[in-house]
Amino acid sequence: ADADGHLTAVLHGALRPLLGPALRLVLAHLPDDAPPPVPDGVEVAPWDPLGKEAAPLEAELVLTLGLTPRRPAGETLAAALRGATAPGGALLLAEPAPGPFWDLTQGLDRGWWDRPRLAAAEDWSAALSRAGWQGCRALPVPPL
Repeated sequence: ADADGHLTAVLHGALRPLLGPALRLVLAHLPDDAPPPVPDGVEVAPWDPLGKEAAPLEAELVLTLGLTPRRPAGETLAAALRGATAPGGALLLAEPAPGPFWDLTQGLDRGWWDRPRLAAAEDWSAALSRAGWQGCRALPVPPL
């Protein structure tokens, strides 16, 4: 979802002054995708949270961007990301809400209609709670 590496560069620039040399930023990308360009000091690791392999590391902050339109996920994703997050860590799950845009743009792929629809905010909150996440809050992001 960060195909041009822009978000990675922004995060790196924002976090580096706060954390200094303690910052370790690892961009995990889907194994079938080429990794985006990253700034110096950012590591890259292929990982599919819905695959059979464990996460390449445990992180204090796990951020996902638009994974569900490309991988059927829901409950499984909530549990898989738990294993990628260090004890006391946080998850920022930025996933699109259901809507006609996704059906229109992704509906040409036959698999789109065979897998579960994208979850609404309340469904994500419930799935995350069942997967052991505490203090979940769903915040809608206004459309661009």
